[in-house]
Amino acid sequence: MENKNFPSYSIPDFLLREVIKRSLEEDIGNGDLTSSLFIPRNEKAKAHIIVREEAVLSGLEVACQVFSYIDPSLRCVSLFMDGQKVEKNTPIIEISGNAQTLLMGERVALNFLSHLCGIATLTYRFVEVLRESKTKILDTRKTLPGLRFLQKYAVLCGGGANHRYSLSDHILIKDNHLSLIRRKMGESWLEWLQEKITIIRQHKPLVRIEIETNTLEELSCICTLSPDIIMLDNMELNQISEGMKIINHKALVEVSGRVNLEKLQAVARLGVDFVSLGLLTHSAQAVDVSMDIL
Repeated sequence: MENKNFPSYSIPDFLLREVIKRSLEEDIGNGDLTSSLFIPRNEKAKAHIIVREEAVLSGLEVACQVFSYIDPSLRCVSLFMDGQKVEKNTPIIEISGNAQTLLMGERVALNFLSHLCGIATLTYRFVEVLRESKTKILDTRKTLPGLRFLQKYAVLCGGGANHRYSLSDHILIKDNHLSLIRRKMGESWLEWLQEKITIIRQHKPLVRIEIETNTLEELSCICTLSPDIIMLDNMELNQISEGMKIINHKALVEVSGRVNLEKLQAVARLGVDFVSLGLLTHSAQAVDVSMDIL
């Protein structure tokens, strides 16, 4: 079954090559001692990479690139596409060629696949709950350093959408920004912030402005600033409901924090536009993936 929400996305080649290079250097070290001593240098082999549980796929190209980086003569064929859902015990990749180099790439390829499939599968579960809703599932910047581009790609494979990739993507004024602004400006913080936002809109009209709040009292002040998006952070359902009344369609609404699968539908029914979930990338359980020599 193909995930129809999966958009076109190209993994940056230069980033992928660098990550694969560092990962293989870490894993191989000075050479595969076991394979070099027990497997003849010219031995040929064929193997399947198999998903041992129901999963949404992500990272097939990454896995094949791992084998290609070690040995361009290896033949690696993906039997499915990223974004597709497969049943347990399904072969998803076939590799053939030199046995030693095939074994060298096994662990790194499987590590990428199990992690990325885990993110895609978890994202898919959240997206499925909201299949009939206008609310979109977003990821966050709570990603492993150096692997963000792959983890956010996996979210797309699961049918989710990407929030900011980096700090340069759009303005997001968070609680710590507001604390520093209040400390500097005192009681005139709101007027100062309004002036800054007005200037930004004049000089950077295409830049989205989002402001985070975690209290209803602060929300009333934030609404006067007319941001594009208001983030309701770590609020209970009753607070989100009251917050929606205060905002009253004056901005898009993002809910973040304290949202799990059980709470998700109730949050969406309140009419929020986005739910952002750090757990998609920082807490996804790895999918069981193995490689079997045929």
